[in-house]
Amino acid sequence: MFWDLVPSKFVLGFFLEIIVLIPFIWLILGALKTKQEWMVNPAGLPKYFAIENFSASWSMVNLPLAMTNSLVISLFGTIGVIITASLASFGIVQIGSKLSKPIYTLMIAGLMIPVNAAIIPLFIMVSDLGLINTRIG
Repeated sequence: MFWDLVPSKFVLGFFLEIIVLIPFIWLILGALKTKQEWMVNPAGLPKYFAIENFSASWSMVNLPLAMTNSLVISLFGTIGVIITASLASFGIVQIGSKLSKPIYTLMIAGLMIPVNAAIIPLFIMVSDLGLINTRIG
């Protein structure tokens, strides 16, 4: 099996992996620099590894609250989508009225709208409802 693989695929895969890892390496090296060192030499290696950056960022953010909010929102969002999607799919498939095909087509057409096109109107709607920086919003 492995003898049938072309070595050039491994070389190409290795270079693609390096390309993917470069931003992460840059992120870690940037996190280990001071602000002054970052401004002078953003792409170079740090002269002094500023580990205190991590403790400072940890103290600036209430991470347990942020993680709890993310967990609650993603859990309830996932449960809501599963319930809604299963009820809609059951209604479309099992009931089989004349509107089943147009409703299915409308749902598939909605999947073709890019998420980026919906984010700005969604933000405006949430902002108008006064839900920015709240647990619900």
